[in-house]
Order: sequence, then structure tokens, then C-alpha cells
Amino acid sequence: MRILTPLPSIFDTQVDTKKIFVPMKYDFVLRKYINKKGFSPIILHITIGHRERISLELETKASEWDKKSQRTTGKTEKDVGLNLILDNIDSKITAIKTYFFLAKKMLTMDKFLDEFNNGIPRIDFITFYDYLVKENPENLHPNTIKKQKSVLKNLRIFKSKILFADLDINMIMNYIKFSRTKGRKDTTINTDLACIKKYIGKALDSGIVIPIEMKQIKVGSTNGNREYLLADEVKKLYKYYFSEFLRENHEIPLGLFLVSCFTGIRISDALQMTSSKVVNGALKFTSIKTNKNQNVKLSTYAIKIMAKRPDLFDVPIAEQTINKKLKECASQVRINKVVTFHVGRHTFATNFIRQGGDVTVLQKILGHSDIQETMIYVKIVQEDQDREIMLLDNMDMESD
Repeated sequence: MRILTPLPSIFDTQVDTKKIFVPMKYDFVLRKYINKKGFSPIILHITIGHRERISLELETKASEWDKKSQRTTGKTEKDVGLNLILDNIDSKITAIKTYFFLAKKMLTMDKFLDEFNNGIPRIDFITFYDYLVKENPENLHPNTIKKQKSVLKNLRIFKSKILFADLDINMIMNYIKFSRTKGRKDTTINTDLACIKKYIGKALDSGIVIPIEMKQIKVGSTNGNREYLLADEVKKLYKYYFSEFLRENHEIPLGLFLVSCFTGIRISDALQMTSSKVVNGALKFTSIKTNKNQNVKLSTYAIKIMAKRPDLFDVPIAEQTINKKLKECASQVRINKVVTFHVGRHTFATNFIRQGGDVTVLQKILGHSDIQETMIYVKIVQEDQDREIMLLDNMDMESD
């Protein structure tokens, strides 16, 4: 029998100050039954107050089973794999017991069986993160999952394993330093931190003990440099779109981008849009990012852009392709800015404010839940105005 008794103060679950211990024993047992292929099933025996038998759907030859080590002595690749699986089950049981001890929770048979069959990883943060991304219990949109997988990839480059016991503020700071050595921008790092903080919160909600407080993780701005086009730059692209010089492979990307310049629509929403969602001169859709129903009125220019290509929203195209072609369009009309689809949203917002638009109306159009997020555009326009008024200093008022 495999009895974990070397450190009873750690491996027996202790509750409060009453020091209630729940002894636990487990071992792998080979059943006497032999099937037609000459193999016998391996059963897990668990004793917590009473004994339960768990079928592992594993089997080996009775002649190759070592009762003392509770492993097969076979030398084939299948035998090696079988022993590795049993090692992993060993580790899983230890992880469950460790979690209940650190969380000061009593480990009952029902709780053990639930954790063993359905429980989430509770030792390694990266494994925990990966588990939740794959399970997707919140039914997140594929684009959100894609972003979270990207952060997970960055974490794995930093460290292949991050034990919850080691996840403190020093670990977070080391991740920031590591990311900067890789040349990653602060806004990108902040996006990572926001996602990491979210999953740390999920771990805490699951009762996992972590030597860090949420308030210790400071997430800076994830907005980055809000590049936008001025009215005359939008005009250049607009004229190019309707010109005889427009390249065929620029038509759809530029058309979608210009619609964004006049509506503020995100690329995720543009890519899921169809012509059937254009109703009574407005775009009616459920935002991918916010899950809010939106009804964005189309301006005269937006209607003209769409009229040139009635199938504008019906032609499949990748985000990467759109951004590549937009850079070519910008070069074609000599706009010296890095133009991506998201620039269209910033362009709409800044020009809306420049033309005297109300910030609360802009908030509704953009689908922002927090007015402070919309106020950033007011600040951008104000800063531009402040810089422009200083041009008057170029007037020489004092010389003869």
C-alpha cells in the first residue's frame, strides 16, 4: 500500500486551529481479471475515511506488474508511457492534497473525487492558465481567446513553469524586464499584465493561495500611440478610392477602412459584418468586443463608399491582408503615417470632436462603457489645438 506519511503536517489536511487531520492513503492495484489479450486493468484505490475504487482505463500484463513500486516492469514504449501516466496521476493526487492543505480546507472523499475527475490545475500558473483557455468556461469570443493564447505564449517563453508559490511581485517585475529585453513596447507589456492579472484573479477566486495581492500588479495604459488621420489625409484616400488609379486589390481593404473613418467601427466588427446588417442607412450589429447591440448611422460619405462596392462586407479577407494593403494605399497617396485599420476608428473619433461633436454621443457610437476612455480623444484634439496656436509665435512682433 502507498501511504503518504513522511510529512503528515503537510500531506494531511488541517482545518482551522482544531488541527483536524484527515488521513489519506492511495495505491495502484492490478485486478486479477485477465482479458482476452492477456492484460489486467489497473485500479486506483483511495481511502479517505472509506475506500473508493477508480477505474483508470489502463492495463498491463500481470507478469510485468511490480506490487512494491506499483509500476510495470515492461520495457516497451507502451510500458514506459504507462509508467509516465501513473507518475502524472501521482503528481495530480499530491497537487490536490497540497492545495487543500494550503487553502486550509478539509479534504473529503467527495471533494477529492470532484477535484480528481473535474478539478483545475492548482500548482503551476501556466498550466492553470492553459487549462482555462482551452476549457473557455466564459464562452469567450475566438478573438479574445486568440489574444489570451498570445499572452500565454509570451509567458512560456519567459518560463516554462511558474509555480503559484513563486508567483509574487518579483516574478511580475522580472517578466516586465524580460519583455523589455525582447524589445516589446510598454503598451504590449501592459496588455500582457492585464491578462495575467485577470487569470491571477481567477486563481484567487478558485481558492488557490498566491503570495501576491491584486493591487500590487499595476497595469499601465494599453492604448498605445493613437495614430489618426487629419481631414485632408482622409480626403486623399477617399479620392484615391474613387479614382481610376485604384488598384483592384486595394478596393476592399480601403473601402472598409474608409467606412471606419466615417463610423468608428472596429475591425473585428467589420469582418463579421454582412450587407444584410445594413438597415435603413445604419449599421446594426452586436459588437464582438463589448457584446453590445449597436446602431451606427451612416453618413453620406460612408453610403457612397459602400455603394461603390455593394459586396464590401461580403468578401472574405484577413486582418493581416487589410493592414498590409492599407500601408500600400497610404504610400500611394504619400501619407507618411503607419496606417492600420484601427487608425480609422481613431480618425473618426478625433475628427468627430474637431467638428464639434458631443463627447457623450461619441461614447455611444464607439460603444465605450467608460466616458474616460472617450475623453482621451478630447484630450488629443485639445493638445493639437494647443500646439497649433503656438504657431503664432512665429510672427515677428518685436523686430523693426
